[in-house]
Amino acid sequence: MKTILLSPTLDKISMLNTELWFYLFVNEEFNFNMSRFSDNAKSLYTEDLFCKNKYAYRVSMQVKNLPKYQVSNRTATMGSYFSMCYEILSSYIEELIQIVKNCNRINYRMSPVCGPEDNLQRCLHRGNIIQVNNNIINTIKYFRLLRNKIIHLSSTPSHTLTNLINAESINLKNYWQIQSPNNTLDFVKSDFNLYTLDEIFEMIKLMRVCVQQIDSHIVVNINLNNMIIKVLEQYPLRLNSLSCTRKITKIQNHIWNLISLRLTEQEALSYI
Repeated sequence: MKTILLSPTLDKISMLNTELWFYLFVNEEFNFNMSRFSDNAKSLYTEDLFCKNKYAYRVSMQVKNLPKYQVSNRTATMGSYFSMCYEILSSYIEELIQIVKNCNRINYRMSPVCGPEDNLQRCLHRGNIIQVNNNIINTIKYFRLLRNKIIHLSSTPSHTLTNLINAESINLKNYWQIQSPNNTLDFVKSDFNLYTLDEIFEMIKLMRVCVQQIDSHIVVNINLNNMIIKVLEQYPLRLNSLSCTRKITKIQNHIWNLISLRLTEQEALSYI
């Protein structure tokens, strides 16, 4: 069973992951083509050697200097992809909070001074619902603080990030080594530029796992009947002209496709 948010969120992360691999593919092709140029060719300016490229004059530098800018471009691109993945994770949590509030009728107003992961925990606490494993919450917090450093172009880590690393890095490393034995992250780096390519992909993978684990936790701790009602309101069916049997079957298939829940005929009948 899953919430209505899970599949589209995982699809978005997978799409960004594929786009990142595409970028790396193009990058490797660039390196291969650069290696084929002679030293004389590399001494030319981009607008001379790449005269058919309409953007070559915008770059306007000697070709031999391109790799230096490629490194900084790669760093910026990796940071952008990581930040976009975090935004997907953040949006998922914020929408999930609304689902929890609606399904369990919780009166909770999100705090602007808290991250989405902390707001989720506070909302669950307000509704007397078991909170999400704290290691997952601190992992998301680590990603959020790392992302903040990237987008604000900060030269030094925030005190909050430094304190989190000092207090939780060992716990997070141990937790994820159990959850994912191949995990190589140690959660001690406060500078995104120090991460290897494999570690960046590992962090994106963990964002996906965090979404899955949070979703699995929430669906067994919220009012299921209210969730089904909200799903049917959000994705209504046209049932008027159908027989009762066909209505039941259509509702059963609809709920299964959306939230992977199998309703009995009697259960489906109650939603007609």
